[in-house]
Amino acid sequence: MSIQQIITISLLVVPWLTILFMDEHERRRFMPTTLFTAVTSGLIYEFGMMLNFWHFEEVSFPLVMYGLLPIIGMWVIRFTYGHFLRFMVVNAILDLGFAFVLAPMFDSIGILGSNPYTGLYIYTINIFHAASLYGYQVWQEGHGAAKAR
Repeated sequence: MSIQQIITISLLVVPWLTILFMDEHERRRFMPTTLFTAVTSGLIYEFGMMLNFWHFEEVSFPLVMYGLLPIIGMWVIRFTYGHFLRFMVVNAILDLGFAFVLAPMFDSIGILGSNPYTGLYIYTINIFHAASLYGYQVWQEGHGAAKAR
């Protein structure tokens, strides 16, 4: 097994283990948004490939869409839900790290193939994605429906 495969499999498994530290009520409360994150991240991954924003050198890298990203999102929303601005600031900081530190690192070790604009694409897409995830959680909790009446 290559180092790239070990890294990507770890990015799938280890994050899911962290939710054992969250109480059961919180897991149930935030799991729909976590699963929504996984599905929408997969769609974003596919569209990014179609539009040549990025490509994956290591086939198992998309596992990060089903491990690291949804679980980080679950923890962020768990600690910031009810404070949209705080949620967006935390996401902006994390997205900067992912787009301009992790993505180039993954590129340098042969996991992610990129172009000069990949970091900017990732950052911009992730900011809009984060806002949609917060909106989904609001909808899940019924606050959006109550305000629409």
